[in-house]
Amino acid sequence: MRQWSRGLTVAIAGSLTACAPFLPQPPVPVEDREAPAPPPRVEVPAELERIPPPAVPPEPPPARQEVPEPAVADQPVPGPAVVALLDAADQYSASGQREQAAASLERALRIEPGNPVLWHRLGRLRLQERQWDQAIALAEKSNALARGDKALQAGNWEIIAAAREAIGDATGALQARKRAQGLRE
Repeated sequence: MRQWSRGLTVAIAGSLTACAPFLPQPPVPVEDREAPAPPPRVEVPAELERIPPPAVPPEPPPARQEVPEPAVADQPVPGPAVVALLDAADQYSASGQREQAAASLERALRIEPGNPVLWHRLGRLRLQERQWDQAIALAEKSNALARGDKALQAGNWEIIAAAREAIGDATGALQARKRAQGLRE
């Protein structure tokens, strides 16, 4: 029995010793350090202080790419939530708040992802924002969903033509315009 209690005493002492590094230690004093010297003061001559800074001309607004709204034929009527989001997108767009307009259209697309008109509208908005690649991709997505709606498909090809023209793809723009014209005939 004595060996057992001696072993227990040794085990307890060993575990307390192992915990010793985790006991709170007194703080170590920190040396006082000097603050860095401030930068030298530069004197500006009085005649230079009176010169106004050069005027930076405002950046001209981006060229607006106008694509007419196609007449929608044989498309399912959107639900009331989508109609409200389309109205909000129109109001935001009219007041120049394109990001809010895009957010409204993207919300509408989460509700009705198979609605080709919503993809077309977002494509037109991206065209106005000069996001050429996105405008092309959105118009192509709308075309894939616009089964038989020639007016909407023609409008999508106009978006594609305008975006391709803007990125310098004259051949692609001409081909897209021909496809739009062929759908209108």
